Amino acid sequence: MRKMYLTSVGLGKLPSILSKSPSDTKIAFIPTAADTYVDKWFVDVDVKKLNDFGFQ
Repeated sequence: MRKMYLTSVGLGKLPSILSKSPSDTKIAFIPTAADTYVDKWFVDVDVKKLNDFGFQ
């Protein structure tokens, strides 16, 4: 069964709630959620966090 988690502020907790390791987990990052902001600095920060966790 596939699971979907939608998060923003809870990104740091994501690895601890998954049943598989980040390296065995595929994710989708949807940057258009930030389109309402002029300064989208946090998009790059969040992508880096996901890469640092080891997600595919």
